[in-house]
Amino acid sequence: DISLRQDSVFEAALTAAQSGGFAHEVLDHADLASRFPALDLPKKARAVWSPDSGLLDSDDAIKWMREDAIRNGADLRGETRVTGWSKTANGYKIKTATDTITARKLVIAAGAWAAELIPQLAPILTPERQILCWYGSGEMSAYNDLPIFQYETEDSERYYAFPPHKGAGLKFGLYHHRRQRGTKYIESRGVELADKSALAAGLDQ
Repeated sequence: DISLRQDSVFEAALTAAQSGGFAHEVLDHADLASRFPALDLPKKARAVWSPDSGLLDSDDAIKWMREDAIRNGADLRGETRVTGWSKTANGYKIKTATDTITARKLVIAAGAWAAELIPQLAPILTPERQILCWYGSGEMSAYNDLPIFQYETEDSERYYAFPPHKGAGLKFGLYHHRRQRGTKYIESRGVELADKSALAAGLDQ
């Protein structure tokens, strides 16, 4: 966690590491420049570095969970739209676009669409459009040895980056990058020039 501010991300990360007893180091600008020369940061940059941090490969994790579920008797139905559900005497009835399924237990993990299935969540659950970009590993080879990090600017913008992984290049994003919130942004609309510009501004910093 790298920040140019005196509060927020840096202090939150430091407090979490200290209260949780996690291994960590506090790095100033000179430490960052020496350890991670690919990052050209302003003098006021400070960071909390956690040597035990890492990443969970979500594709591999999901693949393992699917395979394990099938081994244990699960009936997986891909590309199946759930339109509603109701409680029954013995469990639940789930309606899809083409069928009705009965089950003893029901777990709703619908992400941005959860409020459509649980209307009570609508006042507190707001989907937000989020764009990530992957920059070619050839262009970003200097970043191969970087850790996963987030970077908070003086304006409280928070960028985050994952070093090249499995040949995918540098993964780069911006929290709340265009403040596009609401169900109208759920459906895919592709990457727009404004999305690229918002992320490019972070790379330039």
